[in-house]
Amino acid sequence: MHLLQITVTPWREHPVDPCGKIGCGWYLGMSPDLVHAVNRHHWDTSSELPDLIVYATSASDPITPSTVVALAIPTAVHGDHVPKGRYCYEGTVVSEQHPLHAQFMGKAAPLDQFRNPIRREREYNA
Repeated sequence: MHLLQITVTPWREHPVDPCGKIGCGWYLGMSPDLVHAVNRHHWDTSSELPDLIVYATSASDPITPSTVVALAIPTAVHGDHVPKGRYCYEGTVVSEQHPLHAQFMGKAAPLDQFRNPIRREREYNA
């Protein structure tokens, strides 16, 4: 399974962009649905659709360093309303009943020198 790990930084608001985003990042208590909704845009990555998007806090986050805070199963990737060479992911947030939820949510995410690496599942289960 190919996983795109997206690093979310502390929450910051910004003017509404063409995709309808009001901000980006993460804050304690933020729902996985909102994490995906505000962080699924503008990624400078491959247009290849990963099997799973893993949203993880940054290693420098003082509250939850490098922890998985949301998961989404992507259904489409497109470049509409985003700068050239960047992509937006459409998809469904993984619910608590889904088997991947127990496997990833709240667990440590692997640290990497790259901000948003594509990983294999075994890197999370080492």
